[in-house]
Amino acid sequence: MQFIFKLSTVLLSMVTATLVGAVPTEKSIRASETVAKTIEILSPAGCVRIDGVKFCTTSVEHTARATETVAKTIEILSPAGCVRIDGVKFCTTSVEHTARATETVSKTIEILSPAGCVRIDGVKFCTTSVEHSARATETVSKTIEILSPAGCVRIDGVKFCTTSVEHSARATESIAKTIEILSPAGCVRIDGVKFCTTSVEHSARATEAVTKTIEILSPAGCVRIDGVKFCTT
Repeated sequence: MQFIFKLSTVLLSMVTATLVGAVPTEKSIRASETVAKTIEILSPAGCVRIDGVKFCTTSVEHTARATETVAKTIEILSPAGCVRIDGVKFCTTSVEHTARATETVSKTIEILSPAGCVRIDGVKFCTTSVEHSARATETVSKTIEILSPAGCVRIDGVKFCTTSVEHSARATESIAKTIEILSPAGCVRIDGVKFCTTSVEHSARATEAVTKTIEILSPAGCVRIDGVKFCTT
């Protein structure tokens, strides 16, 4: 009898704690775990900013993994051996890095800019190969088709346009899908232009998607999408 009374007391205190928010929900646990992993990937200092809030972790294992990740990121993004992550500048000076990074930057330029130039970490890199121009032009066309039904998109501050009819149809369909994923309000801004849809089916799917995004990105249960704050409880 005394055992049952004690058990009832414990259960009552758990319920009370849940009502006042002391016991984390399944969402909070999942989100906290995700934030911890994100911190490990993005910052050797053990901190990262998500939706304007700073989250930190101090595990030793984290620091080792994060440092390794930053080193790899530097190799990929900058032949100068430096890159900015979360407003902090990290540098490496290995010779092997410089060779790999230079090659990567060349490839990035080929993909991103038919003009043969691209800005990475505030530095302008250029290439003049003929083969590059052909590949880059093709890639820009495809990017325009995905991102803008108007047939134009801005890359590195330069406006590229295409006028193919097939593009417009495909792009419009892509925009509709993007809106469904990103905004329960049925609107999203792409390349500075606002696109909207009003389908009922969309709202249900989008709300579900936003809820999942909030769970992943913020243990506080809120996240900013397209300048609008969405929360889940």
